[in-house]
Amino acid sequence: MARNPIKILSAPEQVADYLRQEIAHGRLQGNMPGINWLTSELGIHRTTTVEALRILEHEGLIVSQGAGKPRKIAPLTKLTKRGLRVALLLYHPSDIAENRTNELRHQLGIARHNVIVAPKTLAELSNDLARLEKMVKKMHADAWVVIGGSREILKWFADADIPCFALFGNSIGIPVPTVGPSTGKLLIEVTQKLLKLNHRRICLLMSSVHRGEGEEDSPVIRAYKETLSANGIPASDYNAPYWQCTPESLQGTLNALFQLTPPTALIIDDREHVLSVMQFLAIKGIKPVKDVSLFCLDADSSFSWTDPVISHTDTDERPWIRRVVQWADNTAMGKKDIKKSSTKPRIIEGGTIGPAPKA
Repeated sequence: MARNPIKILSAPEQVADYLRQEIAHGRLQGNMPGINWLTSELGIHRTTTVEALRILEHEGLIVSQGAGKPRKIAPLTKLTKRGLRVALLLYHPSDIAENRTNELRHQLGIARHNVIVAPKTLAELSNDLARLEKMVKKMHADAWVVIGGSREILKWFADADIPCFALFGNSIGIPVPTVGPSTGKLLIEVTQKLLKLNHRRICLLMSSVHRGEGEEDSPVIRAYKETLSANGIPASDYNAPYWQCTPESLQGTLNALFQLTPPTALIIDDREHVLSVMQFLAIKGIKPVKDVSLFCLDADSSFSWTDPVISHTDTDERPWIRRVVQWADNTAMGKKDIKKSSTKPRIIEGGTIGPAPKA
């Protein structure tokens, strides 16, 4: 995965971070000073103060006591009854350099949790449950944050009764807290956009890791196929071929797709697979936009450096980080937290989507 650019904190986030540190070091206790006092003392705009306090309220660090009353600072012993040893299970080795990973470690650290990174990623474990179990036993972590976990991986954590948070991944029907982009809604929106451009041969490239157990359609894929059917396209496995998450399986799938009735549009689920798809098209002399439209449901800053820019998504990941920290704090206090939430990504039009080529 490509590195994301360094994230610059907004003014409210900087103020919230400062107040968070003041609380953590015990310099602010009891009631939080009022908006007017903080605005004057810190020399900031009133709106910045209001937004900073809203962030801290969302994190549970301060509690509103009603209009006209000062916000109460949660007792430090309640905020983190004990710091958790939180293990991060990354999806790919390159994730270690992601801004998301660094920010997650930073914010969990501020909340007094000890963060460790698992020595092997899901890709390096090849989603092997036996190898995963062996590694988990050696880590002695109190809780796990799994990035991009498959249904099988997340189900294993749930069955083993190990506190686990899924930062995206396939957790449908599994009692683990989750946050990530609303992939289903995004997929439907992109499909409808392609249909309006007269595409009839649309194919979704979603590997076995993300689509679920076996070859059965997940709710996301079923909704996608129903969208095609509702527009007069008899949806079949051609529109969402099943393939194992290996380079060989992806190349074999692409060869089969383009052999007889080549797709006019490809929707790629994971940014990790875009380069492989682009390489295949180049070798075959298939030109993006002219011969086939491309859209990636994932976000990657490197897409903006291609020519044409690969059509993709962009997501504000800050709410995701706050949600993970909230879950860790709740887990530390013995509170059961399996809430699932999602955010809608923003579509970056790019330059790899166009009208369907004429027959």
